[in-house]
Amino acid sequence: MAISQKISWTDVGREAAGHLDHILSHGTSTPPAWELPAAKYLLSIFEREGISATVLPPGSGADASEFASPRPNLIAHVPGGEADEPILLLSHLDSAPRLMQDWDIPVSTSGTRISGPGALMGTHLAVAQAMALILIARSGLDLRRTIRLAATSEGAGGRGVGLRTIAEHHLEHITSDIALGWGAVSWIGKGGIPYSLLTSGEKGSLILKIRSEGDTGKIGTRLGSDPVELLIRALNLLDGIEFEPRINESSKALARSISQSYKDFKTKELLDGLTRPHKVNRSLKALEENELLDAGLKAILRASLKTERFITRLSAVASDGLKPRSAEAVVLYSYPPGEDVEDVAMQVVEPLKSDGVYLAEKKIIEPSESEITPEIQALARASIKDVDKDARLVVSLSPWTTGHASLRKFGTRIFGWEPFIHAGGLRDTLAGRGGTAEKIEIDDLEREIRAYYSFLLRSCQ
Repeated sequence: MAISQKISWTDVGREAAGHLDHILSHGTSTPPAWELPAAKYLLSIFEREGISATVLPPGSGADASEFASPRPNLIAHVPGGEADEPILLLSHLDSAPRLMQDWDIPVSTSGTRISGPGALMGTHLAVAQAMALILIARSGLDLRRTIRLAATSEGAGGRGVGLRTIAEHHLEHITSDIALGWGAVSWIGKGGIPYSLLTSGEKGSLILKIRSEGDTGKIGTRLGSDPVELLIRALNLLDGIEFEPRINESSKALARSISQSYKDFKTKELLDGLTRPHKVNRSLKALEENELLDAGLKAILRASLKTERFITRLSAVASDGLKPRSAEAVVLYSYPPGEDVEDVAMQVVEPLKSDGVYLAEKKIIEPSESEITPEIQALARASIKDVDKDARLVVSLSPWTTGHASLRKFGTRIFGWEPFIHAGGLRDTLAGRGGTAEKIEIDDLEREIRAYYSFLLRSCQ
């Protein structure tokens, strides 16, 4: 099955670019703006196209234009038969936070690209998926399954406002068998070949709250009793902890998929070593020094195999003119399947056994593995080849925390996939996400829509 030849994809790309430009120009970065302007705009587009859509949580007043929250979630669907469970397109409306000095930087559109905050972070995916849904609705095809779309607040699941809230309170709007969500990348490889990463599940999380306590008093009391200094010293100790890589089935699949794209024997041998316990550590270190391998690929391979540390919050509060009595850091260790998380916790806690620093809280979230079935791989591979016959699919466990576990626990198979949004090499793609230097090529936005449209046709017709 090939995607419709009657559609003018150039016109579709321009139409989508107009929508994305409008949304970004009204601000979706969080902070400073919230997602309400984006939700209201897409809601108006769906209503104009005759697509059933709503905003959650709903407004409480008589005026239909009122909304209950500035952090809304947009839901839409095109009805189909009941031969199969619904399919869900999952995206988020917010983009990366802006620094205060960047709040006034405008979005700009040239003939070929959109530049400005938010262009690559989340919102482009909501527009691409919305356009694919609109094209399905315009086609008037009889569908064997319903297609749903959820464009949420807070990309990583939401702290009481996003995907998790919908799953807990409005599950009937997003119940589905398959969901295509965020959390993947695409890139241009050797020879100009496009690569599309399809991810499933995600790494586990070990969340530690570390607290330090010291003497209070006027600024200038002796160094060492300051809780902030104590805490930073402890965090510096944690930097020196190195965890051995852990092989899992998804990391094997990723290494084998990447290996297929390299002809160099040495590189292929090192990638093969990532699937063998006695070689994995040495191979990973050698690949870090391998000049043939894209730096972004190195980062993803490392993330799929190793436990990584992130500081998610550092805080201290004091009254005016005084040093804080205590300081606190929340540290996230993201670990792959197969890792002994209790052993990781013990290795982390040991350096903290010093005066004034202690572990205040520990929380473990197990990896949410989800098999990428041959059926899903075949659908995704055929869909990208409908757009570019040379495109290749790479499959992997997601190295990023996406918040999709809130739907997996209800039985939805969720896959992260952004088929054709890239900025050259994978290193450039990863570096271009977040901040005011973001840009998206309109041709890539068009190709993304075509790939989603093809996937929906193959899944629902």
